[in-house]
Amino acid sequence: MRVATKYAHLFTLTNDTGIFQHSLYSIPDPSKGYTTDDNARAAIAATMLYQVYREEVYLSLLRRYLSFLIYAQNEEGFFRNFMNYNREFTEKKGSEDCFGRSLWALGYLLNVPFSDESYHNVAIRLLEKALFNVKKLYSLRGEGLFINRTFSYLQFRGF
Repeated sequence: MRVATKYAHLFTLTNDTGIFQHSLYSIPDPSKGYTTDDNARAAIAATMLYQVYREEVYLSLLRRYLSFLIYAQNEEGFFRNFMNYNREFTEKKGSEDCFGRSLWALGYLLNVPFSDESYHNVAIRLLEKALFNVKKLYSLRGEGLFINRTFSYLQFRGF
């Protein structure tokens, strides 16, 4: 396993649930729990690291973050954001920023080749479930993040 030293903190902050929201210096702080927002960002980082290093260890991180996104998506296709240490979401629907950032992560990984189609299949499934909520977005950042990554989805689909 080759982990670039400057990315070691990513592994420190990540457990079997996902990436912690905060740390106290270099120690993860479980009292603050997790956010979908941070796990979406971490999924982007893990995807980028995999693009550069092509190491299984980064795919392992990506699987963890994608699993978090699967669990975070509610029945309507929105993403809940705040999760406590007991793996319980504290809201039924997260912010539009959280929604947009989740789509950004999913769209980003669609443009990366993987030998295992599961990564793309999961991203497509979550994206397609989320797309029905686009008309409900009102914040510019949420809309911008959506537009940014929907283009990736359309490219992946051959449009």
